[in-house]
Amino acid sequence: LGPNATEEEKQAAIDKLIAHLDGRNINLTDEQLDDFMNPEKTRTNKPKNPKNKKVTSVTSLDPNAIYGNYGPTSKNYIAKTDQLNSLVTFENVDTALAPAQIVKVNLQLDTTVFDVKRTTLSNISISGKPYYFEPDRSQYFTDIDLRPDKEIIVRVNANIDTTTGFIEWQFTSLEPSTGELLLDALDGFLPPNVNFPEGEGSVSFVTFLKESAKNEDSIGAFATIYFDENDPILTNIYTNFVDDEKPVSNFSGTVHISNDTIIELSYSGTDAGCGVRDYFLKAKVNNDEWLGADFPIDESG
Repeated sequence: LGPNATEEEKQAAIDKLIAHLDGRNINLTDEQLDDFMNPEKTRTNKPKNPKNKKVTSVTSLDPNAIYGNYGPTSKNYIAKTDQLNSLVTFENVDTALAPAQIVKVNLQLDTTVFDVKRTTLSNISISGKPYYFEPDRSQYFTDIDLRPDKEIIVRVNANIDTTTGFIEWQFTSLEPSTGELLLDALDGFLPPNVNFPEGEGSVSFVTFLKESAKNEDSIGAFATIYFDENDPILTNIYTNFVDDEKPVSNFSGTVHISNDTIIELSYSGTDAGCGVRDYFLKAKVNNDEWLGADFPIDESG
C-alpha cells in the first residue's frame, strides 16, 4: 500500500492478509492487525512465557522487515524485466530474556504477479556473518557449525514451492554431539542483540515479474517471522510499481545558428511514471554515423 491508500484499499489488504493467514492456521489479534496496517504506532508484543523474547512491532526501519528494489519516486518504480532482489531481516532484541533456538521466516508470493518458476533462494546471515549458497536453487538443507564461538550447530532448511509461491526458511539450534535439539532451554543460536549484530539474521531471494505485468501495476510482499513459541511478527509490505512505458523527448521547432560551429536548440522530455532522469543528445549529417557525448545531460535545455 502506498502512503495515500484509501480506507477501502486498506480494508481489502486486511481481508487478503486474513485469508492467507487463516489458510495457515495463524490467528491475529486486532492489535496485531493494527500494528501491520499502521506500523508507525510502535507497540510491544508480549512473549507467551518467560523463556521467550520480547519483540517490538515493525516499522520500515526495524530489523524485522523486508526490503526490495529501490526505484524512482515514492512508488519505487521498476521495469517489468528487472531482477527483483528481496531481503528479510530479523532481530532478537537486546531486551530479550533468552537466545532464540528456532527462527522461522515464511513468505507468500502472489502467483498472479511473480514468476515463481524463476524464483530462487539467495544468501543468509547469522549474527552479521554471511553464508553463501549455490545460485539458482529452489531449496537447500545445510548445517552451519558455530563452534568455537558457540557450541551449537544451526540446521537451515529453505524451500520454494514453485507451484504455490510459498517460501519458507527455518533455523534450528542443535547439540553438536548428538544432532538433537538443545538440552538447555536458555541457550540458542541467536542471542539478544546486546552487542550488535550478534542478535540479527537475514534471508534473501531473487524473483521476476510475469510477462503479463502491466504499466502502473502495484507489486509487493511481506514476511512472517517466528521466534520459538512467540506470536508471529509481520513485516512491512515492500511495494514497487511497474513502469513499462518509454519516456518521450521533443525538440522545439526553433533552431538558432550562432556561427559555423554553434547551433542552439531546445529540447524537453516527459515520462508519466519514473520521470526523466537525464538526456543523451546525438546528431548526424546526412547518412553519417550518429555522434554524441558519452555522458548524460541531467536536465532539459
